[in-house]
Amino acid sequence: MLRKRIDDAAQRAGRSPDGITLIAVTKTVGNEEALALHELGINDLGENRVQVGRPKIEALPNT
Repeated sequence: MLRKRIDDAAQRAGRSPDGITLIAVTKTVGNEEALALHELGINDLGENRVQVGRPKIEALPNT
C-alpha cells in the first residue's frame, strides 16, 4: 500500500518511482523489528546514532 502511494505520487510529479528510495527509520525499534523489515525487503534503514545503528546492521544477514 505504501509503495503504491509512492508510485502514484511519482506519477503525479512526472518522476520515475525507480528513483525514489523508501527509508525505514529504526530510531525507536530494536534489532528484531529491523530484522523483520529486512525480511520484508526493506533494506534501507535510517538511524540517527551510529552506536545504536551498528548493532542493528550487524544483526542483519548479508549486510
